[in-house]
Amino acid sequence: MRKSPVKLCAITIGASPRPDLWDEIAQNLSFPFEVIHKGLLDDPQNIPSLLVHKTGSDALVTQLKNGGTVWISSSKAHQALSRLVPHILHNEKPDALVILCTAIQNLEVDSKNLVLSPGLMIRETIVNQGKNPMGIILPDKGQWPSLDPELSNEEAILYDLMPPGRDDDFKRAGVFLKDKGARSVALHCMAYPLSAITYLSPVFGDAVAHPRKLIIEALNNRFNV
Repeated sequence: MRKSPVKLCAITIGASPRPDLWDEIAQNLSFPFEVIHKGLLDDPQNIPSLLVHKTGSDALVTQLKNGGTVWISSSKAHQALSRLVPHILHNEKPDALVILCTAIQNLEVDSKNLVLSPGLMIRETIVNQGKNPMGIILPDKGQWPSLDPELSNEEAILYDLMPPGRDDDFKRAGVFLKDKGARSVALHCMAYPLSAITYLSPVFGDAVAHPRKLIIEALNNRFNV
């Protein structure tokens, strides 16, 4: 039996901590843990090099320490995380590091499976379900071409919904996507609450991929022993 709590690191593409993203995950973990929080924008000097205008498919939305919303470059975020994550793994030595962004995949990091990417989990769920066309709920349709290039060959019906979203927003999204012929749905942003599942599952059953739920399941399966 493990004698010490599991050491987790939650890393955001914005400024840490992000309780709006992490707390709901933490409340559903079934094992003792401690967590450290890191963010690409924790150092104000990093902000100018990552900022972009809210145009084009390369833009990702995130938050500063003061709660303000900013848009940063997806490609530059990948590069910055590929440099930061090995530093965290070496110095903090977490048992697992959770990326709090679904747009981050394929980091060039030798992590020995320590890094959990909800973006990769979303992709695997979509591919394994094989229920096309798929509905994709995301903050901005313009993000889709570069959000996950590996899904570019999948038939997708897009629905943009700025997070966190309200109950009625998810009800409308479910009806819209179903009417358009979607057979499954994925929420492609960490900022959507778990309650979204309540309003999408009556339409899509268990064919709902939610990144927070996937992270919770992965962590509980790994450490609840």
